[in-house]
Amino acid sequence: MLEEEYGLDVRPEDARDLDGRESVREPESQYGPVAVGEGVHQGRGPGCLLVVDGHDRPFSRIAPLSPTRCPRWKGPVSRWSGILPTRLRRSARRFTLNVMAALRAEWIRIWRNPADTLTTVAFNAVLMIGAWFLLPRSWLFEWTGPSGFALALAGWMYADVTATNVLAPDSERVLAALDDRDALGAMLGAKAVALWMLIAPICATIAIVVGFAEQDWLFTAVVVVAVALCPFGALAGSSLVGVYFPYHQRSLRWRWEQRARWRTVVVRWLILLVVPYGVFPAFSAAIAVVPVVLWRLVRPDDVHSRMGTADFALCVVLAVVISALMWAVARRIALSRIQRHAPLAAYLRDRDRG
Repeated sequence: MLEEEYGLDVRPEDARDLDGRESVREPESQYGPVAVGEGVHQGRGPGCLLVVDGHDRPFSRIAPLSPTRCPRWKGPVSRWSGILPTRLRRSARRFTLNVMAALRAEWIRIWRNPADTLTTVAFNAVLMIGAWFLLPRSWLFEWTGPSGFALALAGWMYADVTATNVLAPDSERVLAALDDRDALGAMLGAKAVALWMLIAPICATIAIVVGFAEQDWLFTAVVVVAVALCPFGALAGSSLVGVYFPYHQRSLRWRWEQRARWRTVVVRWLILLVVPYGVFPAFSAAIAVVPVVLWRLVRPDDVHSRMGTADFALCVVLAVVISALMWAVARRIALSRIQRHAPLAAYLRDRDRG
């Protein structure tokens, strides 16, 4: 059992080390059952102490053991060997399984309800393409060159309720995971990753196609990195809107029938439909503002010229770092809010609250 679960080799208590000497023993009350390193086996007694390179190093307690058994770590001997690598591997495996299960469930939800995510993303893409080619680009877009098309398309496709209203459409799974912080975090992360998997490959492909026309492969590679990595922070930040102000997806007929509650059923819903068009761009601007300001301070004479590839690459690297920090902070805030706010759980349980 121990060998299968912890990767340990169980030996009898009367085993001796390679030189025939008993291993150093310490009282169990001080160290408890501990692992024994390579070449040093369990001696007689209730406890044991690791001996590596002539130094006594007590290991941490790993599990309740029988008085006649002491596990031996089978990995390489080092000051970090013992239970820590095993715990890290088990935590990483548990995290991976949670994320994969949550991602699979999210993809099933997306394909079973195409109007919720697929139609919304496609509609925003059509709007952006129409605005890019039919309106003066300076009206709605900061970067109006060919390389800016992929970045603008990604921003418009992300900026909708699919990025903000992350709880109510999947309220049953959210309620089931309220007491499991790891599962809840995996679920929120899977929603962002699933949306990213829909949008990022399309925008990256468009950036590569534009790169064929521009013949600037290094700049194109940087654009692809920006399209692929920068949105994560803005996605996590946008999801806070749905954490603090969720709404249930109800039909227009139902909302019309409930129009007497116009503040909560109609006005609140309309506001939350429009807000995402400003929230995601705001978080994206917060990610980009520091690199752009630093670039303008360093290159004051070139403010009106095209940013060079090296400068653009440095700005993207800094933006990716800021995006990662924003992701971590926003996820921490979201999990704390969900698990500690009882009215939120009550709202998710009652679809009639609109």
